[in-house]
Amino acid sequence: METGHSTVGRHKFGIFLCLLTGIFFGLSITLAKLAYANGMSPTTFASMRAISAVVVCSAMVFFFKSPWRLPKSASSEVIPVTVLFLMVAFGYPLAMKYVPASIASLTFYLFPLIVLAIGSIKERHFPGVRRISIYLAAFAGLGIVLAPSVEDLQWQGILAGVVAAFGAAFYLTKVPKIMAETNGMVVNVYASAINIVVLLGAAWMLDEFQFPSDLKGWLIALLAGGFYGIAMVLVVFAIKYTNPTLASVFLNLEPLVVAILAAILFAEFLSPVQYAGMVVVIGALMFASRRAVKV
Repeated sequence: METGHSTVGRHKFGIFLCLLTGIFFGLSITLAKLAYANGMSPTTFASMRAISAVVVCSAMVFFFKSPWRLPKSASSEVIPVTVLFLMVAFGYPLAMKYVPASIASLTFYLFPLIVLAIGSIKERHFPGVRRISIYLAAFAGLGIVLAPSVEDLQWQGILAGVVAAFGAAFYLTKVPKIMAETNGMVVNVYASAINIVVLLGAAWMLDEFQFPSDLKGWLIALLAGGFYGIAMVLVVFAIKYTNPTLASVFLNLEPLVVAILAAILFAEFLSPVQYAGMVVVIGALMFASRRAVKV
């Protein structure tokens, strides 16, 4: 039985892992634009990230000497997790292609609101006035971010980001159940392996087998894949030591990482008002989740 101190210690370690996860995911997705600039298509880029996830997660499975055979209850999660991975794999990189990196990331990071909504539905508990107000503040903040660029935004990018957000939200809610039954890394390996087949098949059908045109492009793609693989390992442990709601809050470091890197690498500067809107969104998410988390 865990004491209060040990529980707090686990949560602090989990929060640290969440922050690291957000940084690595942010580094990986920001490099997508550089990969595209060097001749890579979004589908091929997503395929390489899935390959990296298989390699890194497999290494962790061997390190922990986990069994590759899944219990029946866990094996039934492979296909649903595969679908959720595909939603993120197609959606997030595609959003990065059509809209500024910081806006794509912020749209994707509406998934904590979805996590909270899923939690409320499961608990059959309707959010109170305070939480609804915070939700409205989050959407108002998003409106502030998007409004100055509304005429230039390609809405397929926003839609792709929202699809990815739903995929990420449902995956986060599944991890605790999976980790209770088996090593989540094994499920990640199987789901990512199926993703590779689907993504490469899609690239072939869409005539998007477009690889980097030079060594620099390959290095960028490999680096992005490596960051993604590491993040896919960290996120499993981050959720294990916290919970989906708490993890989704601290993973919000990623939009800030992307916004900073986008300004440095691509000169994608938002207006001061848009940056203020971004702070409103992230702040609202954190306040919304605070009462849902019991530390």
